Amino acid sequence: MDIDEIERVLVGDDVTGTEAWVALGLLIVGLVLYFVVGSALRRTRSRWKQDVIPGETLDVGIKLVQILILVIFVGWSLGALGASVRWLTIIVIAVLVIGVLVAKPVIESLATSVIVATRTAFTVGDQIEVDGVVGEIERVANRSTVLRTRDGKRVHIPNSELIDKTVTVYTAYEERRSSIDVNVALDTDLDVVDTVVYDTLAAVGSVNRVGSIRVRSFSEGVILSIQIWHGPRLPDGRDAVDAALRHLKVAFEQAGIRFAPATSIQLSTPPPSAGKPAQGNEPDSS
Repeated sequence: MDIDEIERVLVGDDVTGTEAWVALGLLIVGLVLYFVVGSALRRTRSRWKQDVIPGETLDVGIKLVQILILVIFVGWSLGALGASVRWLTIIVIAVLVIGVLVAKPVIESLATSVIVATRTAFTVGDQIEVDGVVGEIERVANRSTVLRTRDGKRVHIPNSELIDKTVTVYTAYEERRSSIDVNVALDTDLDVVDTVVYDTLAAVGSVNRVGSIRVRSFSEGVILSIQIWHGPRLPDGRDAVDAALRHLKVAFEQAGIRFAPATSIQLSTPPPSAGKPAQGNEPDSS
């Protein structure tokens, strides 16, 4: 294809309406085959053995078949317009496309790693949670971010997931809040409870400060929700809640504050009917 032929095709000189319609029809057929063949190959993808051909390789192969179909029909469309498109040109274009597809995962992986490493949302040393996995970031590698869990496991999370999925950062701020629910007797003086709670938790080292104390509900007892602030990491929260509950139990007992029963619902079985032996739990017919 020389410069004159490219100009003639682009400008439209000496190109008849029939040639234009034929070229357009070939291009449409190519696009239809691009989607139809790709869809058919992806439907049969699950039947192929994944241990022989990895799934990523299959996806790349399907995409290559689609690209080759499209390139061939584009070449035929240009030929219908009068351009001298040789198969060598088509092969060169196909090789370039294949090269781009092969390099694309590498480029995306490097770009993702750079984004994860430079983002300000979290960094090495932060404690994060992704898909239920909680751990401290040890390092950010080229393809994955390495977490160390509390029980000593090392978890590698692909960097692409850190961009596409929700990441919870527990160490984003200096403090986190937890809630403690306490059920006290209905006749309890809540002002006394407030004083005991604030005085008691002020002496607990793992509790930074005490927030609000609110009444959530009451029936046969009063359910209080106590907000406490503690360190940002998950172990800090667990230790603070545990220590707070232990100290509150002792303080409530010393102050005479009674806890409400854990349950107020009781199930009973009616007695058997008079003159009949007891058989199972038959209800009284009277």
